[in-house]
Parts: sequence; structure tokens; C-alpha cells
Amino acid sequence: MAINLLMILKPAFFRIPDAEWASRISFLLVAIWWAVFSIPIFRDVSEPPAVIPSDEGYNPVLAGYQRLRRTFRDVRKFRELIKFLVAFWLYNDGIGTIIIMAVIFGAEVGIGRFHLIGAILMVQFLGVPFTVIFGRLPERLGTKNSILLALGIYTIIAILGYFMQRPAHFWLLAVLVSMVQGGTQALSRSMYGSMAPPLKSAEFFGFYNVSGKFAGIIGPTLFAVVGQLTGSSRLSIRIAYSSGIRCTPVPIRQVALSFSPSNTPMVMFVLPMSAANNIYFNYMLRLFLCLQFHNHPG
Repeated sequence: MAINLLMILKPAFFRIPDAEWASRISFLLVAIWWAVFSIPIFRDVSEPPAVIPSDEGYNPVLAGYQRLRRTFRDVRKFRELIKFLVAFWLYNDGIGTIIIMAVIFGAEVGIGRFHLIGAILMVQFLGVPFTVIFGRLPERLGTKNSILLALGIYTIIAILGYFMQRPAHFWLLAVLVSMVQGGTQALSRSMYGSMAPPLKSAEFFGFYNVSGKFAGIIGPTLFAVVGQLTGSSRLSIRIAYSSGIRCTPVPIRQVALSFSPSNTPMVMFVLPMSAANNIYFNYMLRLFLCLQFHNHPG
């Protein structure tokens, strides 16, 4: 990531025509990154034999829709899980809006490209240790309260973002984001996993991941609509995030959300791994958005 940052800020040093081409080359490096680190999985992790239920066809497309229908039917049997899933869709949409739109908003209020890129890079490095630290909070506060604490910090970030004017403000908000970004997402997955049936964890987590992508449409849409109506993005970040927080149903049974000692080792392993997951690609995507916004501010 640091090399990509240098490539974009100093393209001539690497004999690259301009920063835009440096961003494009960085995306190729991201692809190489994923390809190289996928080799151990393909080489060392064996694929378990497929078990085809009697009520499924051999056509993989048809079987996929059949399993999706079955997963919908099974999810309805877990009321507390549905409550949490709806809550996750809403607050994760707000979090995603902050992460995706931060660069665009910062550039709009006059934050320079160096500060935007540098702060994003800092978030990636600080995010890993903060995620590990955040993973220990459930031992004292419980998983539910730890997530609520993180959402409270995100609420503060959204409010402070409205008043952001200087690069130092952007750096401060970046530090706050790095404190809770990885921990919130990892603890959410951990909580969902503790509520999903163990024998159907793959199907339920597939539903969790895919449906979460659709929830990411609301926040950016609100951000764009409010920005167009008001002529500024200052209100957008607050409305797009706070609307999700206000609608988040939080009264979920404590027994389903407890952080038991038996799953502590698993979660402590998942937290740092999930903090690193997709960091490289998301980082380069935000660098590209930053560059495009500065080159084409209109």
C-alpha cells in the first residue's frame, strides 16, 4: 500500500506518465496481490466432497436457487437472528457510507489529496491493532454492548464530520474510524455466527454477506440525494448514517448475544483476519476515487 501511495504521489519517480496511470497500475497490483495469496488456499486446503440433497437437481444454477429458497425458509424460524440481521443491514449501511464517501466529502470541503490519501493509509495500519484490542472488549462488556459502543463512536464521527474544515480534522476522524472499523464488522459476524445454526453456517453466512451488499445501496443514495438538494455534502454524511442508527432495532435477547468463553479463541482469530480482509482493494478504490474527484471536481 505504501508503494502504491508513492506511485500515485510521485509517478515520475517510477517513470509513470501521471497519477491516473499510477492508480490503474495499482489496481493491477491488487489483482496480483489476491492471486499470490490465494495460492496457499488452492494448494493446501482440500475441498470436501459435495453432498447433493435428494430434493436438489444436478444443475448448479437451479440448485443455487433451491438452496436460496430453503435458506429464506430456515431464516424465518430464527426471530432473534432476523432482528439482528435487519439491524446489521441498517447500521452497516451507515458505516459503509462513511467509509466510501469520506474521500469525496473531504475533497469537496477542500482537504488536499496528500492528506486524504495519507489518512486512508493510516487507517489501514492502525485498524489492525485496534481490531485486536476491540476484540477483547466483549470479555468485559459483552458483544452487544461492544457493538453499541462502536456505533456510538461512529455517530460522533458523523457529527464531527459536519463541522470538518481543516486537514487536521480529517486526520482526527480517520483515527476514530480506525478504532472501530474492523472491530464493528468482525464482532457483527461473530454475533451472527453465534445465533446461526452450526450445521447451516455456510448457507446462513452466504445469505448474510450477499444481503448485506444490497443494504449498501441506501446510504450512498441518501448521500447523493441530500447533496443534490442542499448543494453540499455536509448534511449528507449525518443523515445517511444517523437514519440507519435511528432505525436499528437493538432490543435483542441478551442470551443470544452473549460472548461465551468457548467461542473467544475463534473470535480472537477472526478479528485480525477480518480487519485485513479487503483492505488492499478498498484502499486502492478510495485512492482512485480521490484522484478522479480532484481531476474532475465537477
